[in-house]
Amino acid sequence: MQNRMEKRRKKIRRIEDEKKKISKEIREYSNMIKNPPKAPNRDKTKPLEFVVWFLDGYGNNGWHSYDGPPTKYFDSSFSSKSDANKRALYKFYKKNPWGLDVEEMLEQDTKCKFDHGLHYLQVTPDDSSTYTVGVVPAAAFKHLDNVGNSDDELSEEGSSPGIW
Repeated sequence: MQNRMEKRRKKIRRIEDEKKKISKEIREYSNMIKNPPKAPNRDKTKPLEFVVWFLDGYGNNGWHSYDGPPTKYFDSSFSSKSDANKRALYKFYKKNPWGLDVEEMLEQDTKCKFDHGLHYLQVTPDDSSTYTVGVVPAAAFKHLDNVGNSDDELSEEGSSPGIW
């Protein structure tokens, strides 16, 4: 019994340490990443090496109307994994569709993957849509399922497909 309690305390400490680390990184990235990104990073017609994409919508949950999976939108592209990952973290934690601050986002049950050095972040707060931000090689972006039309207009403010 005590062993289980100790494991639980360690897990809670590890989660709290991870939240502090992410919060610190987001504050640092906020100073380094222009919002909105520079024009070459926003050019959908000539993406750089790594694309940051996002979606905000409902899956087939039996409650909301369902017209298929939510559309994935181009956010920006970068020539390095590091810069693309920084933008993905910034976009996810600071520019989420609900206007939650970093600490509030860190309280959510977030699905985080780091595959081949690229971020994939997803969250579905209670009674809300699913918000996902990911990074893929530029060559792979056009092959993702349900990618939005490259002519879709993205705004700096507001909900999807905007939020630069």
